[in-house]
Amino acid sequence: MEYNIRAAQPSEAEVESLTNELVVRPHVTPDDGSVSRMVEWLRTERRKGGAELAGFHIAEHPVFDSFASRNALNSPGVIESVLAHESVRDSLPHFRIASPIKYRDFGRRLRGWSVVWPYRVAGDWATCLDSGGFDVFPDDVKGAGREARGAAAMDTAMSAYKALTGGRYRPGICAYQTSDAWCEWFPGVFNSTWIMYDSGFRLLWLLAITDMD
Repeated sequence: MEYNIRAAQPSEAEVESLTNELVVRPHVTPDDGSVSRMVEWLRTERRKGGAELAGFHIAEHPVFDSFASRNALNSPGVIESVLAHESVRDSLPHFRIASPIKYRDFGRRLRGWSVVWPYRVAGDWATCLDSGGFDVFPDDVKGAGREARGAAAMDTAMSAYKALTGGRYRPGICAYQTSDAWCEWFPGVFNSTWIMYDSGFRLLWLLAITDMD
């Protein structure tokens, strides 16, 4: 899919119909161990929260493709139409995803989905790995041990990113992030969800992490 900033803007009604019209199928994550290592690290150090990664194949659809071609999947209702799809809800039953999506209100305004430059994604993941959860204090370790943790975090995140994307970036990869709690799985406000869309293979990857103090 070619990046096309001049693609026609679909109507609100067309966006609202996406959840029922999209063909979305679960996609198995790469089995080389790099992705599972990252997810397990995130889970282990978030004892009151968790981490989940899932992949989906999205069939061609003129409305979805119009937004994807403009790196605009974060337009109102578009990402939500994917998250509320039956295939996503069935793949992540413990998320208790509402259809339509219902954001949880924890007394702060919603941040929405931000465009993330793909080169930043692995770095953001590495930061989450390195910093750990609320019960982890990596800075208490001094010297070479602390530096080794940071290096391992970067290596783990980069390996997972390469496994999911083949080491590709723009224009084939679009990425988005939010701290909003978009389903019941999130217990509080310390959340982050990344969505990466690989237009070449029509694959959407979702990584969600959460924790509580």
